[in-house]
Amino acid sequence: MTRSAWFDGAVPRVLAHRGWTGSGAVENTLDAFRAAWELGATHLETDVHVTADGACVLCHDADLRRLTGRPGLVRDATLEELRAIDLGSGARVATLGELLAALPDARLNIDVKGRDAPAAAARAIRDADAVDRVLVTSFSGSRRRRALALLPGAATSADAGRLVLAVLGARSRSRRSCASPSAVSTPCRCPVG
Repeated sequence: MTRSAWFDGAVPRVLAHRGWTGSGAVENTLDAFRAAWELGATHLETDVHVTADGACVLCHDADLRRLTGRPGLVRDATLEELRAIDLGSGARVATLGELLAALPDARLNIDVKGRDAPAAAARAIRDADAVDRVLVTSFSGSRRRRALALLPGAATSADAGRLVLAVLGARSRSRRSCASPSAVSTPCRCPVG
């Protein structure tokens, strides 16, 4: 496999998880990602779910309650219905395609969530001609593999099962346990500002 452009640039890489909300922006919105980009993040992490009408939207939770205070699931609402909800400060739900277009030089770590997310995310990534600047991730090995099958050449991160194998392999000094992923993503907090 050729090396993806996702890995280009200086290290360490600054990856903004759900954008940057210290500016008052709501997570996973275009404003949050623009704020992170303006602060110097070159890599952005987002999560995607699919709406009832097939739109691939930026949203961490399958449930709407935490961000909107309303009951319901992303997959049961249309894009138009989700856009009618003010997430705060006038922010609205955005699509993956909109993020890829808004920040054409940014590298994205895209966590595909939900059964329909692999195909919808792959479609948005291909439509934006962005395969070379994404890292496809999922804690579900099945979802990750389905997305990668639709995105030949895309970089990938280890799913939960691969991450466990990587840790065990590192302890036993085995190189085989980490053979397929291009990267390993582990959550941590790093306050800014």
